[in-house]
Amino acid sequence: MGYELGKETVDGFVKKSWLYPTDRRLRSVLGTIKAEAEFGGSHSFLQYLDAFRARPNGQKFLHPGTEKDQLYEADDTDRLIARDPRDSQDPVVHYSLIESGDKLVKNAKLRDALRDKYNIICFEMEVAGLMNTLPVTVIRGICDYADARKNHVWHHYAAATAAAYAKGLLYAIGGSVSGTHGDTQVRTSPVPLLSKTSTPDGQQQKVAQKLPSMSAKAVGSLTLYSKLYF
Repeated sequence: MGYELGKETVDGFVKKSWLYPTDRRLRSVLGTIKAEAEFGGSHSFLQYLDAFRARPNGQKFLHPGTEKDQLYEADDTDRLIARDPRDSQDPVVHYSLIESGDKLVKNAKLRDALRDKYNIICFEMEVAGLMNTLPVTVIRGICDYADARKNHVWHHYAAATAAAYAKGLLYAIGGSVSGTHGDTQVRTSPVPLLSKTSTPDGQQQKVAQKLPSMSAKAVGSLTLYSKLYF
């Protein structure tokens, strides 16, 4: 959803909904991934996040620590918002609307106003030029609260988390697809969406049959976007 494109009227700014929704084939796979996580109690993409930590420079991709996760009541106050401690340091996945624009948001009041008006969960600045051109979906790793205290403490961990989810999504798409999209060579191998340890065989087969087929163009577009994004 683009929050900057629209028109100024006597009644105020009127936003124009100009970004296409997530490709329906990708929505289908995302829905299945979400259902698997709810059924199994965990996300399969976490194994790819662990791979980042196993690298020689993997320390920078570690969870920075809950003591560095601080949300303030407003930009002009030092009062923290009290929140219950989390049971785990594993990332939490949210599915909802994302606002896209050309401006970096570092304003808590603007953040809250747009959140309440459009029911969004975060902001981003890269996808606006892609959604109406390629069949993509937005995978965003959250690294700050879009307020005046924006910093880069969570940047590497957030990027690694989003990249890990993107890899899990590509594996979930599955199929045996090869081809060329622009200058990008695309090839995927057949992989199961659900692990046998997380779901009974009958349920696994039932879900797998619902997976859509993806063309080489669609898979190539998703791969290209992941490279640009991360």
